Amino acid sequence: MADFIARIKPKKSSVSGEVPTASDLEVSEISVNTADGKLFVKHTDGSIKEISGSSGASDGSVRTSDPQITTAALAQYASEDATFGQTGRAGQFLKIEASCASWVVFYSSRAARTADAARASDENPAQGVGVLMEVFTDQAETVLITPSVLYFNDDVNEGAEVYAKVVNQDATTQAVTVTATVVPIEGRSLYEAEGTARIKGLSVESASLATNASEFLTLKQTARSGQFTKISTSAAARVIFYSTTAARTADSSRQQGSTPLASSGVLMEVVTAGAETLEITPAILYQNSEPGAAGELYVSVTNLETIATAITVTVDVVPIEGRGAYLSELNELLDVDTTGVANGDAIVYDAAASKWVPDQLISLSSLKTEVAAASDFADFQSRIAAL
Repeated sequence: MADFIARIKPKKSSVSGEVPTASDLEVSEISVNTADGKLFVKHTDGSIKEISGSSGASDGSVRTSDPQITTAALAQYASEDATFGQTGRAGQFLKIEASCASWVVFYSSRAARTADAARASDENPAQGVGVLMEVFTDQAETVLITPSVLYFNDDVNEGAEVYAKVVNQDATTQAVTVTATVVPIEGRSLYEAEGTARIKGLSVESASLATNASEFLTLKQTARSGQFTKISTSAAARVIFYSTTAARTADSSRQQGSTPLASSGVLMEVVTAGAETLEITPAILYQNSEPGAAGELYVSVTNLETIATAITVTVDVVPIEGRGAYLSELNELLDVDTTGVANGDAIVYDAAASKWVPDQLISLSSLKTEVAAASDFADFQSRIAAL
């Protein structure tokens, strides 16, 4: 009998830049653009998603994405909410292109976009409200984002996308097309298959501090480089993050409200009015510049309450690890918990916690002792189980 070879041919286009529409595909059906080498799939929400893979480039070129949206026809000053796909859960804006005079605002969550709906274009957003970036164009033009601005999606269990509001500032009613050129931060596995950001919530707690008293603390397991996304304090506090211990010492006498010197090693300074949580928007990168140090950051915490109290600071970060360039200790691995490690411990896998944890293994000398003391095999088993 002859062999039959079945060939599966997905829908395709050989026209560069052409993307399938929702009506072209069924949910989970794929399509390929042979001119651009891109693969697309229809999502369960009816949208078309590009399936990204590693380009395999070895020339050091930056892997960018160019998500684009087009609004309905908008009258002057009318707005429309939009969602940019293919961004990753976090990344870096490089440039924004608009087809006409416009005001484009990017947000870390849908709730932030809703809360910001009534703000006028000449009014600055408040600190920590989820506004990542806003761009104004006077005509059809491209705006380079310099200095570059980071973004992240703070909506739980949402996809690799960023939320925006687009306002037509042109006198003519028209649809507005906005193209964002971004660098998704994906590294080795910062984002799981579902698109969930691997955000770590890390905490430090001071001793009981008198009013305006400070304490130096170290925030562990941050990796040597990463991105701040959120910070919470248990009470009114001034919290400063540094790239080195020397920078923290040199900055210790600087008064609240004064600006740190350029290149002083101050990464970020946050002042809270009480127990509150602030989104770090625009997002801020951090790095540890301490020679030979582990994946940690150096912190100064000052109590701004009128009574003595301990201050707990919780920070959400996205460690940027890539191919392990910043890993110097086991506890920097996201699936390793070295809490309580003691001399002689090994790491064993805890399936319940889905982490590698420290544990004592049976030493050869202990095994020999129990063998010698056991009266029979059953006794030996009991002795080993008790170790």
